[in-house]
This record gives sequence, C-alpha cells and structure tokens, in this order.
Amino acid sequence: MTAYYIATPEELFDAEGMKEYAAKSPPVMESFGGRYLVREGHAEVLSGDWRPPFVVLMEFPTMERLMDWYDSPEYKPWRELRERSARASIVVTEA
Repeated sequence: MTAYYIATPEELFDAEGMKEYAAKSPPVMESFGGRYLVREGHAEVLSGDWRPPFVVLMEFPTMERLMDWYDSPEYKPWRELRERSARASIVVTEA
C-alpha cells in the first residue's frame, strides 16, 4: 500500500540549514523509493484554521519503506539538521 509523508512548516530557525537539507537530503529519500509529489507547494485553505505557508508531500511504495527511510542511519544527520533548522508538523498516511 502506498504511503505518504506530509509536512508543513511552523517556524524557521536557520534558513541556511534548511537550504542545505533541501539540497542534500533528497538522494537518501530516493534510495528508499521515495519521491516528491509536492515540494514547497502553495497551500490554499478552503475550510478550517490550518494555515501552512506551503506543503511538502512525498510518496513511498509502502509505509515500511517510508519508516525505514525516516529511521535510517543515512537519513539521521539530515533529519537532525531539519529538526535544528525548523519546526514542522509531519504526518504519514497510507492510501
């Protein structure tokens, strides 16, 4: 079953750190079968109070592969950089 990683930024602490993360982390995601469907896509709110400035949407072949990537030693330094550089809401789901 296909799995999706959805992230919306809440607070930016280090713009340069996020630029490095955005430039250098994708090959790790791709090595786990992930791909971007939306990368910093404009979000238009149709209903409710959620007001993300943009949305990141990634697709993985399975939830297992998504979690393998997220918890992998290869992604760990990039995940730590992202966590130091920005606060975001992140959810995962299957379709």
